[in-house]
Amino acid sequence: MAKLDPHAIARQPMARAGVRRARNRGDGDDRTWTLYPAGGALDLDTLHRLVESAEAISEGRTYPGQLCPTWFGTTVLTLDLRRLPLADPADAALAKRLAGALMGDARARRVIDDRLYRELARMLGPDTPADFDVTCVAVADGAGVRLTADIEAPLDHLTVDVDNGK
Repeated sequence: MAKLDPHAIARQPMARAGVRRARNRGDGDDRTWTLYPAGGALDLDTLHRLVESAEAISEGRTYPGQLCPTWFGTTVLTLDLRRLPLADPADAALAKRLAGALMGDARARRVIDDRLYRELARMLGPDTPADFDVTCVAVADGAGVRLTADIEAPLDHLTVDVDNGK
C-alpha cells in the first residue's frame, strides 16, 4: 500500500480553546462579600472563604472493630460572620439563615465535607481513608454558626489479611 501524498490531503481547521473569565472577586480588604446575592442562592465563593477562616477544634481516636479499626471523632467548626468584610449585616438573622443552608443545601454540605476531610487528614496523617461518614448539626450562635460534626472513618486499608499475611 502506498503512502498518502501530504500535499493532497485537505487541511483541517485548527482547534480553538475559548477563554472565559468567571468573576474577578479580588482579594483586597476594600472588597465586600455577600453570602446571599440578589439571586437569593448561597454564594459558594464567600462560603469557601468563611469555612476556610473558621476556627476548628478536633478530637478522636481509633478503636478496634470486628471487621477493621475505625476512627471516631468530633470536629467543631466556628464560622464567625464578622471575620469577612460582608456586605450583609453580620447578625443573628443571617447566622440562622446560614445554619439552615449548611444543613439543607447539598452544595454547602460539600464545602463543609471538604473542610472536615482536611481536618481528618490533619488528625490521621497518612492513615486517612478516602471515605468517611459524618453527622452534622449547625446552630446559629449570635453572629456566627457553630457546626458540630461527628465523624466515623473505617480504616479498612490498615486491616491485615490473615489469609495472605498482608
